Amino acid sequence: MDLVREHNIPMSSAYRRVKELVNCGLLGVERIMLTNDGKKYDLYRSTVRAVNVRFENNVLEVDITPNSTATERTLRHFLSLKEAG
Repeated sequence: MDLVREHNIPMSSAYRRVKELVNCGLLGVERIMLTNDGKKYDLYRSTVRAVNVRFENNVLEVDITPNSTATERTLRHFLSLKEAG
């Protein structure tokens, strides 16, 4: 809905583009929410944090930094905790 309002595009176009990004693995459903009246909607998160593209000497190099998932972030924080001594 934010994309539709901010860019003044048809709802069907927004849904189609979001579906394409999910199918390509560039967006993922982070969580499913319910409204007070029982309607379901998805919150999406980019699976990519950064993309760096270089073209030198006729060679194309692409470096992609993935976004970590909530599970990965929680595990990283858990493993970084020190035992109370």
